[in-house]
Amino acid sequence: MGSVKFRFEQDPDTVMAFIRDPEVIKRRGTALGERNIQVVVDGNRVTTTRTVEAEIPAFAKKFLKPTNDVVEIKDWDPTTRTAKLDVDIKGAPTRVTGTIRIRPEGTGTSYEIDYQVSCSIPLVGKKIADYADDLTAKGMREEYEWNKRE
Repeated sequence: MGSVKFRFEQDPDTVMAFIRDPEVIKRRGTALGERNIQVVVDGNRVTTTRTVEAEIPAFAKKFLKPTNDVVEIKDWDPTTRTAKLDVDIKGAPTRVTGTIRIRPEGTGTSYEIDYQVSCSIPLVGKKIADYADDLTAKGMREEYEWNKRE
């Protein structure tokens, strides 16, 4: 299980509105090299579909592709500022699930993500899940750094 925590200077309501904004999501994705980005907001659910590139290590090339379509769902509870996270990498045996929490912290906001990467392949699945976990944490840090600059 992975966990990341970031801090924003803005208040929680501002952070929540910002990270749920479809135009912000599209700009961030484009800046990070994603393609074919589509964002659908349906009530409190934000679904982002995009094409991403990843470097695949030799041990995983039989199971993973360097170009993947990803569907990410963040199902928000606005009263608690929490979301259930579900990331499906289409055609890959890996999945990311977790919880996002936005909380007041001092004069700013804490943005926390606890997540789990799973892989359904016997024998090498743990090694692939660990690799995907590293990519997931790296991607979350890149998103945060972009958000801070925006």
